[in-house]
Order: sequence, then C-alpha cells, then structure tokens
Amino acid sequence: MLRKPHLVLLIAVALVVLVLLALPEQTRSRVRMAIASLFLPLFGLASTAQNAVDRAAASAVPRGTLVARIRELEEQNRRFQLEAVEARAAARETDRLRAMAGYAPRSPWKLKPARVIGRDPANWWRGVHVDLGAREGMMTNLPVLTPEGLVGKVAEVGPWTSRVVLVGDPNCPVAAALADSGSTGIVRGVSGGDIEGAIVDLSFLPRSAVVRPGMRVVTSGQGGVFPSGIQVGEVIDSRAVGEGVYLDARVRLSVNLGALDHVWIKVP
Repeated sequence: MLRKPHLVLLIAVALVVLVLLALPEQTRSRVRMAIASLFLPLFGLASTAQNAVDRAAASAVPRGTLVARIRELEEQNRRFQLEAVEARAAARETDRLRAMAGYAPRSPWKLKPARVIGRDPANWWRGVHVDLGAREGMMTNLPVLTPEGLVGKVAEVGPWTSRVVLVGDPNCPVAAALADSGSTGIVRGVSGGDIEGAIVDLSFLPRSAVVRPGMRVVTSGQGGVFPSGIQVGEVIDSRAVGEGVYLDARVRLSVNLGALDHVWIKVP
C-alpha cells in the first residue's frame, strides 16, 4: 500500500506529464531544454572528472619503463654492494699494513650532523656558528666536514652552540699532502687574503715535489687534529719560495665555504 506522500508525488508527476503532452510542440521543446539545462552542471562535472582520470592514465609511466628502471636500480644496488665488499677488503688490508708498521688500526668515524645558524659578521668567510654545543658533547679542535671535503674545526664551545673556524683561517692550519705523491705541507690562507675563502696555500712542500694543476690535496693525518684522507681541494698552480728551498701551491677548496648550511662534526 502506497503511503500518502508517495501517492501525492505520483499524481503530481502524472499531471506534469499530461500537461507536457498537451502543450504545443514548440512549447514542449522549450520546456525540455529548460529541464535539461538544470542537469548540465552535473553532466559537466562528470565529464571533467572522467577527463581528469583519462589524463592521469595517459601520463602514467608505462609498465615497460618502470620495469627497466627497477632493473637499473637493482643493478646499481648490486654494484654498490660489490664496491662495499671491495672497500671492506681494502680497509682490512690497510689495517694489516698499519699493524705491520706498528700503527693502531683505524676505527670507524663517529659523526654528528649540525646546522649552520650564523656567521662571524666581520670575517664571514673565516667562521660559522653551528647548533651543537657542550650539551651534545662538542669540544674544541673537533674536525668539521661535509661529503665534499674538509670545512674546518671547532674553535669555541658554548652550552648550545659552537663556533667553527674554516680552512684558510690563520687559526686553522691543516697538515695536508698531495694524494698522488704523498708530499706534505701546511694549508693556510693565501697571502694577501681571499675574500671568498675559495683558495688557500699549501706551503712548505719539498722543492723536489712534483706538483701539477688538478692534483688532489688531502689531509695527511699529521698533527693529531684532522684524520688522514679528507679531501681538501685541487692544486691550481705552484711556485718556488724561500730562495727555492721549498714550494708553495695554490689550492682551490673542494667545499664552498660561502654556502654552508649543514656540516658533520667528527666526535671521539
């Protein structure tokens, strides 16, 4: 049994249909268009949604491309694993040679990430402040670096922040060596200054040292502050100094000291 509201609605629909049928053809056509226009927004919305789905499907990466990419990543992963095995083997060989020479074996580095939060106003290219302090175990003379190479060392420590002197500052001499030959010297700021901090001097090289542009300069490990093997930069040129007693080489630093935002601090 139909309820009364439903019955009323059914009668109303029937009357509307009868009225439409009784209307002249031209009027009936205009009424149909008016009714259809009420539903156009919904149809447009549905069409837009369908078009969006179609575009998304068209822009999706083909399955073949994804499979090829996955295979490439798997191949890279296997290569990295092999390189890690090779690196571990080289490290074991190095430890063996160090033991034969009477040196203590290397220990893995412990690194703490730090964020650069400020610079010295007067000498912005010589020092930065980082957001680690004594509460995080910071001490003076801890080496500071990035994946690109050496940055400097911790010079002053506060409770929450520390000041880092950068490579090239007179207070941050670095014992360094030419990676190819092993000839050693001291890295210091260039005579006359370098306002961008991009170039330093590698001084006191033996006069017999072979120095060529492009040669890598790394920390030598002497002096006890910086461990050996950290990238410092590349040789630009060299010259004889001290009446030819030794050589100086200009070195372009590997790290852009003017654009530091994050660094790593080597802790004991």
